[in-house]
Amino acid sequence: MLGRRRPGAAAAAARELGGIELLVHCAVTAYSGGALDADETVLRESVERNGLSFAWLVRACAPHLAPGASVVFLTSGGASRAVPN
Repeated sequence: MLGRRRPGAAAAAARELGGIELLVHCAVTAYSGGALDADETVLRESVERNGLSFAWLVRACAPHLAPGASVVFLTSGGASRAVPN
């Protein structure tokens, strides 16, 4: 969770690489079971890793994305089908 746990990491990477042209998010915590019966700690961790971490990563890297850069969000569903924008 780059933007939350390592402030400044995106800027350091951009400096070292000369900008960010491709950003890939692929941090998934598998969760199975019903939300009503879920242990709240496990459910919260899954939501943070699968959804919120994407937002935190993009926010941290946005100022350093090169013109025309791509951001890719991989999910288990995305492994079997392409999802437009």
